[in-house]
Amino acid sequence: MKWLFRVVLLVTFGWAAWAMWPNESRRIRRGIEQLSAAISFSPRDGNIARLASIEATMSHFTKDAEIQVDTAGFAARTLSGEEEIREIVALSRRADDGIQVEVFDIVVTLGPGPDEASAALTATARSGGTELVAAQEFVFRMRKVDRRWRIQRIQAVRTLQK
Repeated sequence: MKWLFRVVLLVTFGWAAWAMWPNESRRIRRGIEQLSAAISFSPRDGNIARLASIEATMSHFTKDAEIQVDTAGFAARTLSGEEEIREIVALSRRADDGIQVEVFDIVVTLGPGPDEASAALTATARSGGTELVAAQEFVFRMRKVDRRWRIQRIQAVRTLQK
């Protein structure tokens, strides 16, 4: 009976250590999930909450970040640098119905350097809570800055089209 108690205790401590000290892949996934929450907003949010969500969104990017969007139905566009990305994020807050962003299937690849990683994922955006606005695959190139993973580049993945 003592051995069972010891095994249970060992498993419990192992699980607690695993949960409390996440590895780099889990930190990156958590950061991307936090980004999707920061991008999302409700039509009931006030101006202060919207400004706070803009700052929370921008905290996930490097100063020299780049976003390349080349999606069917939209003109190809590249956003470069913190100010241009901040401007687009601020413009998105003007949507009357709010926006809900969700991310799925995050696959993290660490390397080639110790402070570099990439993440492939699918993101969906809904406006007004019901209408599907967009679903797109992305590849994020991440860089560790000040002990925190930040997005250096986002690139939309072109899917097969007729």
